[in-house]
Order: sequence, then C-alpha cells, then structure tokens
Amino acid sequence: MKKVILVLMIGFLLIGVNLYAADGDLIVEGKVGIGTNAPEDVIHAKSSNSTSRLIVETTASDGNATVRLVNDARAWAFGLLGSIGNGDVFSIRDGTADKQRLIVDTSGKIGINQESPNATLEIDTISATTKGSIIKASASQSANLSEWQDSSGSVLVTVASNGKVGIGTTTPTAKLDVNGSTGYNQLRLRTAYTPTGISDANGNVGDITRDDNYVYVKTSAGWKRASLTTW
Repeated sequence: MKKVILVLMIGFLLIGVNLYAADGDLIVEGKVGIGTNAPEDVIHAKSSNSTSRLIVETTASDGNATVRLVNDARAWAFGLLGSIGNGDVFSIRDGTADKQRLIVDTSGKIGINQESPNATLEIDTISATTKGSIIKASASQSANLSEWQDSSGSVLVTVASNGKVGIGTTTPTAKLDVNGSTGYNQLRLRTAYTPTGISDANGNVGDITRDDNYVYVKTSAGWKRASLTTW
C-alpha cells in the first residue's frame, strides 16, 4: 500500500499537484478532477453515464452518512441519519444552531423543525411569532391558491386567488360559498345561545345564533331576532 501511495504522489507531483499523506489521510492541495483533467472547482466529477452519483456510505449499524457545508458564519449538513426520529431519515441540519431543520422519513412524511413527523407534512413554528405557512399569489394569479381533494381528485375545499373560500365548489362567488350535496346539511350551528335582550354584550356585529324558538342576529343596534314557526 505504501508503494502505491508513493507512486500516486510522484505521479501527482509530476503533473503539478501537491499531494501528501498524513496520519492515514490523503491530502491534495489544489483542485481534484474525477473523470476530467480540467477540474473547475475544488472537486469536479465528470461522467459520460446517463446517471452520475456521489456515494457516501457507512457500514455502521444505525450510522450516519452525511455531507457537511461550512463557511465563516454557518455550518449545514445533509444526508442519511440512522438514529434520529423514526430512524434512517433524510435530514437537513443546521449545525450552528444544532437543530434538525427538515426530515423526510422512510414513509414519506416530512417534518420541518420536527424530528418525528406524524403527518405527511408537520411544521413546528418554534416561535409564537412565526407563521406556520404562507402561500403568496403572483401578480396575475388566476389559479386557485389552495385545494383540498379527496382520493378521487374531487375538490373538498378551495381558496381562490381572490381570497374567497369554497366548500364543495372550485369557483366560490362569495367570501364563503358552500355547495352541499343536499340543501339541508350545508351550515350547522351546534351550540344554541339565547341573548338576554337587545343590549346583551356578548357577540360581535354580524354574529348569528339560535335557540329552539328564534334565530338571532347581532346588529349595530344590538341583538334582533326572528321567530321560528312550525307548519
């Protein structure tokens, strides 16, 4: 092995590359080209194969195989972690803050600031002043901003580009547009409330409630009611 290293060192010296061995490490001072004699950066790997890969492998049980990126202010790492969260996960780690920022586990669940996601996407905002997510429309947005669909692709809930919300419709025409499969199960007020009178301080202008005898609406002049009759 020492002869092989010696031969390699001599060969690199002949082509103008500083290379030496120290404590079992192979150290190259200069650019390294793999498959190219004109490397454009510190390490430049080139292949004519349709698929080119960089393989980092560990044979240790529950081992980690990662790549670390460091500059003068921050250290990040990404790779395979064997013992974090649900195990054998892909990770993007903030080494400076010592935090796992993104996890993809073996079932496809994604965690953001969450090592063991319990949903397809689980986000931990960490801070009470940090928003969980933002969907920002383009200046000429025409497609819906968000759609929730069932397994067959039928839309359950829509948020249109103008901010209108549709339930059972992809083209809401009001701030809340509900299209139920029947006319009797589109809106339900489960909890009854009976205002004490027109000046009842509870509620805000526009609130609606009901009891077994009346429907109540809070107006700028106070609560008003309409009687419910039978037939």
